[in-house]
Amino acid sequence: MVSAAGVCAPDGNELTPWQTGMWGALLRTLLHEESEGLDQNWVSCFGYKPTTAEEILRRWVAAEPLLTWWPGCRVLEVRRQGDRITHILLERKDKPLAPERHWLSGKIFIDGSDRGDLFPLADVPFRLGWEARQEWNEPSAPLQTDLETDPFFRNHPVQSPTWVTMGKLVGPSSGATARLPPPFTKATSRFKLERALTYGRLPGGLVMINWPLHGNDWHHGLERA
Repeated sequence: MVSAAGVCAPDGNELTPWQTGMWGALLRTLLHEESEGLDQNWVSCFGYKPTTAEEILRRWVAAEPLLTWWPGCRVLEVRRQGDRITHILLERKDKPLAPERHWLSGKIFIDGSDRGDLFPLADVPFRLGWEARQEWNEPSAPLQTDLETDPFFRNHPVQSPTWVTMGKLVGPSSGATARLPPPFTKATSRFKLERALTYGRLPGGLVMINWPLHGNDWHHGLERA
């Protein structure tokens, strides 16, 4: 997300105690390698080029002898033994002229896909949706009564996924307002066009277009994995 997917103006997290671990190491390396600095936009304390983060992460992976990076893979099939996944069939699409297929065995498999692609392939039961605050005592989770009565939670079965568009600003702002087509008609009504575009400003005049207000947060048709 914070590199190749272009989500490179991540949530503020400006408190020093939160800048620890791998996240803290990534921030310090980005600050060293982005000559224009990271304070670029008004939604986050950090704004950097996605290519910079991608290069850093790939260097880290290359330095670890026990890690192998296969980009552009797709899971085709899963083998189970009881309630355990034992093998997955991967297609490597980084070689488009001659895609390769590999059966991989393992003790632990981690699904990092957007919508849980491994669930239906492995034929395992799952639950999709919000968890009430009473279930795990999570302070920011909604109350059970809200889940049952608030139309928001019926219309948003999960937190809406967002897909990012990258752009580049050329020249000074004209101060103009935009007439946008549906379904984006109201996207600039609250903050106007310039604020919407500089929401995710990055070094080098790049911008991350990731606008939550009548923009690109979509929740329709998500009642599945």
